[in-house]
Amino acid sequence: MSLVSPAYLDQVFRDRDDLGLARLSSAICGAETFHAQHVTYALAPPLFLFVEDLLWFWQSTRSGAWTYFEATPPDRQDALQIALEADGPPDWTRKYAFGRENWRHIGEMRVLDRWMSDQDRENTAFLWNYLSRHRSVVEAALT
Repeated sequence: MSLVSPAYLDQVFRDRDDLGLARLSSAICGAETFHAQHVTYALAPPLFLFVEDLLWFWQSTRSGAWTYFEATPPDRQDALQIALEADGPPDWTRKYAFGRENWRHIGEMRVLDRWMSDQDRENTAFLWNYLSRHRSVVEAALT
């Protein structure tokens, strides 16, 4: 079952904006192969890293990083930590580990919140570059 057309994907990848990231994440999370209870949502590794990194940044920006770590199961945090170590920017891995260790300490988390706010554009660029490298996986899941 096709969730999006190849022409739509071409346009989203051409625009490379936040709305496109949200739409791709929504389509991926709406696919039959997505399972919310599975540690990695039963997604291919590039799709999991994309969906969960986006969730981490956007939930943290909206509500504070501690809310992401409070709400995310430890095994899913383990999975994203491993994915970031393998394919993420070096600072992301270190900052994610910091959040995992300090989410109960609001004062400490303010430092992470500021960092995430400052890195929002860089995260968007990282995700678009990452998705571009793994576009065939995105296409296989959605077209």
